[in-house]
Amino acid sequence: MTPVAAIGRAYPVLDLSDAHYAPLAHSFLPVLLDWFEAFAAGQGCTVDDLHARGLRANKVAHLMQAFTSIRMHRDRAPGLAAAPAIGWARVLLAEGWGRAKSGETHTFVVVATERGWFVIDPFTRYIRKLERDDHRWFVEFVVL
Repeated sequence: MTPVAAIGRAYPVLDLSDAHYAPLAHSFLPVLLDWFEAFAAGQGCTVDDLHARGLRANKVAHLMQAFTSIRMHRDRAPGLAAAPAIGWARVLLAEGWGRAKSGETHTFVVVATERGWFVIDPFTRYIRKLERDDHRWFVEFVVL
C-alpha cells in the first residue's frame, strides 16, 4: 500500500502519475506558499485574484510540483529519479477550516514531508497534517 492510500478511513481513489515520489523537507512548505504568492505578483495580482479568475488548488498543485521538480533537478545528484510528492486531494470537511465551511467539499494541495502528509490551502496559507483516523476530514481522492 502506498503511503498516500493510508491517509483516510475509506481509502481514497489514487492517480499516481510517476513511479517514485520524494518527500520534501518540512521546512519547504512555506517556500511553496511563497512561490505561489510570487507567481501571483508576477501576474500583477494577488492569490485571491487568481482564485477569483478560476485558478483552483489542483492547478496550484501542478505549479508547485513543477517549481519543486526544477529545484530538485538542480540541487540533487544526477541519476536519482523521483517526482516531488506534491498533488491535490478533494476533501469533504466535517469541520470548517480556513475559508472552507463544515459540510463542504474542497480541493487542497497535498504534500509529503519527512513528518508525514500535509494539506495546504494555498489561498490562505493554512497547513494541516493529515491523520489516518481524523473524523474531521474525509479524503475522497488524491492525485499525484
